[in-house]
Amino acid sequence: MKREKKKPNDEIKKSINKDNIKKDEKKPLVNTTNLKLSFIYSLIGGVFASLSSVCGKVALDSQFLSQFISSDKIELITRVISIASIFICTTMQWRYAAKGMDLANSTLTSTVITTSSNFFFTAFFGWLFFQEQLSFKWWVGALFIMIGLFLMNADQDEIETNQKSEKLKKKD
Repeated sequence: MKREKKKPNDEIKKSINKDNIKKDEKKPLVNTTNLKLSFIYSLIGGVFASLSSVCGKVALDSQFLSQFISSDKIELITRVISIASIFICTTMQWRYAAKGMDLANSTLTSTVITTSSNFFFTAFFGWLFFQEQLSFKWWVGALFIMIGLFLMNADQDEIETNQKSEKLKKKD
């Protein structure tokens, strides 16, 4: 029996790469699973940011609490819990926003999703919990903000696509 010489790790890696990759075969630039996860994480980050706002309003709005609570001790406990919830929700918001940024093509994309979802969920929770009314002006303003965020994100995606295609041309 002859013993084969062991190849160093670098040579093994090179031979594996040469055997498995064809020259004409190109890998996709973007992993769509990561983009979907980035969107979901960014959206969750926006929800937590809006929940932080709700907890802040509960903690600081004496009229809101007095509708439901008559005891001063219970009101104080509710305020303390709400203040603690602000910190928890903010921590979770940053956690999910950072995960979304990590998986996105651009941190701008993730930031836009987090900001816009925060904006709309804050309005939804305000309507749901505090019976806030959203006027026509609010909807027009929200529309302009969304258009601006979309345009800002579209420009960034176009710049990144151009940069990636330039890099590919230089490699070929």
